[in-house]
Amino acid sequence: MRVQLKYWMIVCALTMTAGAMAQKKITTSKKWVTVSGKIQFLQGEKLKQWNKVWVGKGYGWEYKAIDSVDVKPDGTYSIRIDATVPSIYRIDFLKENRVEFFADADAVINERGADTAKIHIKNPPYVYIESSSLNNKILNLLHEIDYLGYQESIDQYNEEYFAGQDKPTDSTWSVYRRERHLLRNYQDRVDSRIGNLLRIFPDQPATVAVLGNMNWRKDTARVMPILEHLIKKYPWLAEAKRMKEEINTYFVRSKMLENGKTAPLFSYPAPDGTKVDLASYHGKYVLIDFWASWCGPCRQAIPKVKKLYDQYQEKGFEVLSVSIDDNKNAWLKAVDEEKMPWKQALTPDIKQTETDFMFSAVPTLYLLDREGRIVEKYTGYSEELEDKLKEIFGKQG
Repeated sequence: MRVQLKYWMIVCALTMTAGAMAQKKITTSKKWVTVSGKIQFLQGEKLKQWNKVWVGKGYGWEYKAIDSVDVKPDGTYSIRIDATVPSIYRIDFLKENRVEFFADADAVINERGADTAKIHIKNPPYVYIESSSLNNKILNLLHEIDYLGYQESIDQYNEEYFAGQDKPTDSTWSVYRRERHLLRNYQDRVDSRIGNLLRIFPDQPATVAVLGNMNWRKDTARVMPILEHLIKKYPWLAEAKRMKEEINTYFVRSKMLENGKTAPLFSYPAPDGTKVDLASYHGKYVLIDFWASWCGPCRQAIPKVKKLYDQYQEKGFEVLSVSIDDNKNAWLKAVDEEKMPWKQALTPDIKQTETDFMFSAVPTLYLLDREGRIVEKYTGYSEELEDKLKEIFGKQG
């Protein structure tokens, strides 16, 4: 009996070892998915080095390319992506357009490619992912909401501008827009669409991308439980864990940027190479306008800010535009075109500026009082800014 028992113990041990080795082999074996497609317009001779497709991870300035492949002369491409642990990747096309992709199934992504217009205006197209993956179907819906929302914002800002040019300035058109708060309402509609997408797909891995498009500060009570659920259901979902950390960091930092708190000071280079110090605005109300040359809504808001500047500048109101451009020449060109009558500055560290002032999209505006304290933060130009300035300077007579 003892011999048999020892024999079976050896057999069991070998079986367990073999099973563990097999499990290890399964766990560590690579799984790949393929993304292929065709790009309609390639870069010309001067920019032919950008006729590539890149795959990377990360958001904003934390993005890092992992791999790339040359696009063939006929516009076709094919690239393999590591899907051992399903994850969200960013695919960049010719340094022109990009799309988020969930690596859990093969996909075909056809793309327009280079901008062939005579005048280039940054207005990314909608990029559709053909895939059997439910996660990529979710991303398709999310991308369409983003795209249509951006197009609507352009239309709203353009209409607002032309309504303001109408004579008299209190025309029926202008009054209607003002009373209906159309600029504010379009963003509410975007938020509603994203919220509906979240209700339909509350527990898919790609839902983490939907959560990333929500207003964390406004919807924390809704976002955090779903995020916790995703982390529990998908322990490998690094994006969910990272988002939780970012939200926690956000709230710690946002406490430092609440209304009434002193804004972070900075000293950034002006177009002529001198420094623009925020501290020099002490004693005046100042509107810090974070913008970029490539941002359509930013540039469409400039005429509105000019009107506010003309209206209140003599009463102690100033504007300071801070660009997050990574191309100095593009920034200088936009400054020359827009002819803004206030000081301009270019951040030397985009990521640090976005962290210091807690924003990830432009235009973002901060209104500071005479002591450098935050009065209000506006994500996008808002009619509420006009109301606030009227309230402030109306009290002063």
